[in-house]
Amino acid sequence: MEEKINKLIQHLQGTCKSLSEGCNDLEIDEDKLTDEELQHLDSEIFRCVECCWWYELSEANDYNSEVICNDCNEDKEEN
Repeated sequence: MEEKINKLIQHLQGTCKSLSEGCNDLEIDEDKLTDEELQHLDSEIFRCVECCWWYELSEANDYNSEVICNDCNEDKEEN
């Protein structure tokens, strides 16, 4: 289990692929991902709701109860 989700995390980080695209690339059945596997993914990376890129959690910022990356957060602060 852990090896599969770690490969998915590595594959998605730094891309703007959807979870479905990442699973398809690695031939993982998205429908068979367990809650535990999805929680592990969420504990390592997040997908910015603004730019849709995957980042490490250390780059997460709360903005209007959504999670955005540092770059998008800086853009919001400038405007």
